Amino acid sequence: MSQLSENDLVSEEMTALWDKIPPEHQPSGKADKEKIYASIQERAVAQQLDYNRLHHKKLNKPLIRILKIAAVLFACLALAWWQWGRKEQYAAPPLAADHAPSPVRQVISLPDGTTAILNSNSRLDYPPVFSGSSRDVYLTGEAYFDVQQQPGQPFVVHTGQFATTVLGTRFNIRNYPGEQDVVVTVASGKVKVSGKEKMLGILTRNGQIVANKTSGTALRREVDVRQVMAWKRQNLFFKNMTLGEAVAVLNDHYDVTIRFRNNELRHCRFTGTFLSDNKLEQVLDVITVVTDIRWQKEKDTIWLDGNGCTGKE
Repeated sequence: MSQLSENDLVSEEMTALWDKIPPEHQPSGKADKEKIYASIQERAVAQQLDYNRLHHKKLNKPLIRILKIAAVLFACLALAWWQWGRKEQYAAPPLAADHAPSPVRQVISLPDGTTAILNSNSRLDYPPVFSGSSRDVYLTGEAYFDVQQQPGQPFVVHTGQFATTVLGTRFNIRNYPGEQDVVVTVASGKVKVSGKEKMLGILTRNGQIVANKTSGTALRREVDVRQVMAWKRQNLFFKNMTLGEAVAVLNDHYDVTIRFRNNELRHCRFTGTFLSDNKLEQVLDVITVVTDIRWQKEKDTIWLDGNGCTGKE
């Protein structure tokens, strides 16, 4: 996009492609088109690609091939941006988003290996790669985080005017629109909660901060973390999750011990939705069929085994 944006032929190609989008899928008004085009340009810059190398390759290829590639990319990004733009926007525009519709929960794996479980009607925005001095994500709703430790690159959850900073821990944040407070609860480790102008407190296990969105004031207290996180035992939605990450969630959800005979299976990926009343056996049957592996129970341990799987990371 950086190299081709000034090419009149590309501009004409994009305009023609835009006009071919069915009316029911096309946002109305010229401003929408310009907004999408500006967003694509911003995303191109954010990727920090080696444009000199791309430009060198471009000179060695026919222009018509480049135009086709640009047209396909524009079509995909335009439709994706149209749907994404219908949702709530944030001050610092993220590049990817996951949304847990009601009444399911969504289990996602972030680029750094951190696991996030979104409660229903919740949204988490994050970049495709954490490349800066911190790992910043943006939450609306409620989510439970199991953060991978990365010294020198703290994990920061933004909830409006409040920010929760961690280095490696498990914690819960509740930040629904319409509610007066942002609630941060720690299951293990240590987190720092900050407002716009000051630090509100440092929390350890069973510690909780309730911060008022209007006044910015905060109340600190001790709670039973099991009660706060009881929502995690509702419906599960695994999105492109590795078996290693999914097993950690299932062990917690069903209070069981699941292990791997073949550690290579930890990297198998799958997507699936399970209801709160699904039995563990039903869940395992579905997962093993999808990934082409086997499960077997021996005494108090469930073992996963097989030669491989149908999808790997």
